[in-house]
Amino acid sequence: MQRSGYPDLCIIDLESKRVFYLDPKLYAAGSRDSSFRAFYFEPRKGTNKVRDDAVHFVVGFQHETRPKNGVWKFTRWDLVDLSRFTVTLKAEFQGSNRDMYRPEAIVASSAK
Repeated sequence: MQRSGYPDLCIIDLESKRVFYLDPKLYAAGSRDSSFRAFYFEPRKGTNKVRDDAVHFVVGFQHETRPKNGVWKFTRWDLVDLSRFTVTLKAEFQGSNRDMYRPEAIVASSAK
């Protein structure tokens, strides 16, 4: 089933039964060394696609910054082994206005 989130592809070697996760990425020429976030994974029980002990790869495809005549030209690719990928953890608390402004939580208000 196709759905958003890491990884996009799960490949299983039929002979060895070894599992490989592969996530394709696109990046514009000149942006390969950018510090903008390019990888995101949020483990959630209901939507998690990582189900096996597996080899994890990203394949990055570099493209020209602007398509010529509406045709994208790919100029480089890199296959990246994520086994030594260093990530940062972003702990986050979140809630909607509905969550925050519950009547039982309001202790004072200017509203009548």
